[in-house]
Amino acid sequence: YSESDILGGGYDVVTTIGYERQQAAEKAMATVPPKGLDELHSALVSITPGNGAVRAMYGGPDYTKNFTNWATSGTQPGSTFKAFALVAALEDGYSLKTKLNGSSPLRVGRGSYAAAIENQGDSGGKSFGNVSLKYATEKSINTAFVDLTLQMSGGKDADPSIGAKKILEAANAAGIPKAYTDKIDPVATTPLGYAPIPPVEMANAYATLAAGGLRAEWYV
Repeated sequence: YSESDILGGGYDVVTTIGYERQQAAEKAMATVPPKGLDELHSALVSITPGNGAVRAMYGGPDYTKNFTNWATSGTQPGSTFKAFALVAALEDGYSLKTKLNGSSPLRVGRGSYAAAIENQGDSGGKSFGNVSLKYATEKSINTAFVDLTLQMSGGKDADPSIGAKKILEAANAAGIPKAYTDKIDPVATTPLGYAPIPPVEMANAYATLAAGGLRAEWYV
C-alpha cells in the first residue's frame, strides 16, 4: 500500500482475537477474583491447539489503572506445572501405574539441605501414602511429584537436579521458552511450579498437549 492509500482510504488491522470471545472472557473473569482481595491479579488466555492463534486475552480489568498485562507477565504456575513432570516421566519410561510416595510431610535432602514437603491446595493437605502416578495427577499431590522427581534422578539420595532437568526439558518441548526455564533452579520441588512463567506461555504449552503434541508459536 502506498502512503496515500493508507492516509486516504485507511486500513484494517486483523487480529486472531474475536470480539465475542473476548467479551466472554471478560465476563468469565469478572466472576473469578475473591472479593476484598485486591492484591490478587487474574489473567486468561485462550489459544487454538496446534495453531497458536490467541482467541482471547484478559490481562486485567482496567489498563488505565494498572499498566501491567498479567497475561504476559511472569507469575507462579503452581500445580499446573506438574503436567510437564507427567510428560517427562512417561517419556522416561514410567507408566501411569508407577508407585509414588504421597505421604505428607515428605522429608527430602540431608543436613542443611533437608526440607519437609507438604501437600497443600487441591490435595487438601492430606497424607496419601503410596499412590499411582495417575492418582497423583488427579489429586495434584505435591509430595508424590517431588518423589517422582527423585525417582527420575535415580533415587532419594541422588542429585535431584537430574530429574528436575528432565521436567524442564519437557516444558521446553511443550513450548515454554528457555528464557524462562533457564532461570529455574532444577530442584526436587521444580514440578510444584514455584518459578514465574507468563500465563500465555502456560496456555500455549497446554495447547500443545491438547493438540496431541503438535507445538505452535502463539501469535495475535
